[in-house]
Amino acid sequence: MAGHNGEKSLQYFYRYLPKQEADIIHNIRIKHMEFFFQIDTLIITSKFLILLEIKNYTGDLFFDDKYGQLIRTSSKGREIFEDPIQQVKRQSFHLTQVLEQHKIPKIPIETLVVITNSRTFVDSSETYRNALKFVIKSPMLLSKYEEFNAQYKKDVILMKERKKIKKLLMKLNEP
Repeated sequence: MAGHNGEKSLQYFYRYLPKQEADIIHNIRIKHMEFFFQIDTLIITSKFLILLEIKNYTGDLFFDDKYGQLIRTSSKGREIFEDPIQQVKRQSFHLTQVLEQHKIPKIPIETLVVITNSRTFVDSSETYRNALKFVIKSPMLLSKYEEFNAQYKKDVILMKERKKIKKLLMKLNEP
């Protein structure tokens, strides 16, 4: 339920993204290599894709690259989770493969872990540069989108191919 609420709360920030430039798909589950991978949100543009792994964790989060884990400290104590940065990288791998299999032109895929709870404290080990690069709080979504838009200047796919990607992924989706 917390995950669903986190995804729902991000709806507020999607409205700031340019609607003519981006298609958004939520909650897709696709079979690849005999197993399923799941994407919370995929933003499709003509220049790049953004794969979002959405987390609605409470408490204090610590991203630990030494052991590839996320440590949450809350009133319930200390809990260890899989590092969502690694999780979203795997999703990117599978999505890349699926798009290649369906002859979709190669398009850059950016990945982000979005922490939706505004009261959650986020920190990482000093050596974990990927945490600074890939982990954001919800209000930063637009600025990250603009950063990617400035980085990727040329259209890689046409509007019709953008729609084709969306249609393909919805067809492959197995809830």
